[in-house]
Amino acid sequence: MNRTHAQPLLILAYFYPPIKSIAVLRTYYFSQFVKNYFSDIYVITTTNRNRLPAENMPITEGVQIHEAITFDYRTLSTLRKRQSVSFEENSKANPLVQFLVKLNKSFPTNLLWGEGGLIYSIHAFFVALKLIRKHKIQTIYSSFSPYSDHIVAYWLKIFYPKLTWVADFRDLHVEPHYDIVYWRPFQHWCNRQILKKADLVTTVSTGLSKHLKDYHSNVYVFQNGIAPLSILDNKNDSQPTKFTICYTGSMYADERNPQLLLTILKELVAEGILTHDNFQFVYAGKDTQVWFDWMRRFDLEPHFKSLGLVALSKAQELQRTSHLNLLLTTATPQWTGVMTGKFYEYLAALQPILVLINGSQDIEFEEIMMRLNAGCVAYNDRSHSELRAFVLMLFYQFQKTGQVERMIHTEKLKELEWGFTVNKLMSEIEKVRNSYG
Repeated sequence: MNRTHAQPLLILAYFYPPIKSIAVLRTYYFSQFVKNYFSDIYVITTTNRNRLPAENMPITEGVQIHEAITFDYRTLSTLRKRQSVSFEENSKANPLVQFLVKLNKSFPTNLLWGEGGLIYSIHAFFVALKLIRKHKIQTIYSSFSPYSDHIVAYWLKIFYPKLTWVADFRDLHVEPHYDIVYWRPFQHWCNRQILKKADLVTTVSTGLSKHLKDYHSNVYVFQNGIAPLSILDNKNDSQPTKFTICYTGSMYADERNPQLLLTILKELVAEGILTHDNFQFVYAGKDTQVWFDWMRRFDLEPHFKSLGLVALSKAQELQRTSHLNLLLTTATPQWTGVMTGKFYEYLAALQPILVLINGSQDIEFEEIMMRLNAGCVAYNDRSHSELRAFVLMLFYQFQKTGQVERMIHTEKLKELEWGFTVNKLMSEIEKVRNSYG
């Protein structure tokens, strides 16, 4: 496959830097690494990027950004200064908020005033038309969420049927476990009607791909990636003097549940193994009050430190210097492989990871963690002895040397570098093109 195509690429991405959200990372890194395969990259994103909380990320040469005028509920939310794009979990417990969130995610209201909304979609469509005509673009890539980006791509395919459309899903529109939309049969029907015009549907894991195959026959697992290993290991980070467990993610009602770990930590504190002088649990994120409530329930408040919302660079430093990074997730027989961008941030930190699963066995998580030797997978209802032994092993390593042994297989981790995963995706796109002659 040629490293560079004569034609440019168009990316439709409401979430794109400098918006401060983990939702921007997948499309951001894709745009940075895929530029080696196209003459130019054109990104259409929202004017809300100038209003929402910002995180500066460098945009390399060859990536040109065009803004689509937006007036949606996020535009209104910026009238009240906030540090985060996302809402705190406590506010989501409000029945009115729950109703509005589900309505905003559901067809047809999501196209009117959900993220993006009608004004964004229409303006993005006309901006895209102009770019396609001017630069003879033949390939478009759209990112969900929000659904507005896929809608714009759908309209473009109607006008230009020979476009190659890649429709990406960071997560699912209709989830089998969470009740996040109204009129589920109608939502499934809309997904099928829209995505049948896509040439390739991509998503982050095998678990999610199984559900997308109900909408489209050509679904490819385009894993999230990490930065090149050569630039990840920062020797200048200041090392903590206490054994440090950290969590740098969001909570999701009762679905992300740290109960087993906190039970074990409470035991070790009661036994005098963990003390105020040698142990701390550090949290960085928007759900400080939720974590205070958990710590109070397990009498761990003296060991808890909340940093609140921090810059991405600060969160990454915390992940690199902590001795155990905690990832909370949920699994059911129908819902596995929910590999968020946070998991790949933790992999890039090169420190041990604890994947604590609330619910059923998740084979996909177990396999990747085992293949990379990245840490421990535990289940809230059945992994007490194994997790206790794992935590103690790391703690005793820290006591002996002031750090924990790096266990992850870096050679195998190289297969998850962004350049590697984007290269594999480009091979799939080439197959699609070749199949059409």
